[in-house]
Amino acid sequence: MNLTDMMSKMRALYHFIKRQQKHREAFGIHPIRAVLIETPNKHLARKLMQLAEHPLVSGTKRAGLFWLSISPVFPTPEVRSRINESRPTPVYMNRPEIVLERIWALPDYSLHRLGDMENFGAARG
Repeated sequence: MNLTDMMSKMRALYHFIKRQQKHREAFGIHPIRAVLIETPNKHLARKLMQLAEHPLVSGTKRAGLFWLSISPVFPTPEVRSRINESRPTPVYMNRPEIVLERIWALPDYSLHRLGDMENFGAARG
């Protein structure tokens, strides 16, 4: 996805969740603390962090809605996938709890665990 499309998607998600709060009726849940985005490399992660803070996405507010992680943080084991023998099975497939670890970065480059969301949401709104 190019950066223009990603900005549009982030803006739509921000407005859907933060401004319109349509996630309540659509999914029956509240609150949504974060939208998790996995990126293939640090360069793209930095670009996406800049987009997350762009006024076209969230106006003048720092929402903290978008949390990013870089794919290499999800290292691959030697075990090969049953579906595709040429590609390793990602660690999170065998160890899904890895997504709860301190691998998620905010646009200010601070790292967090998913469990940190409770405190983060209360602090930043």
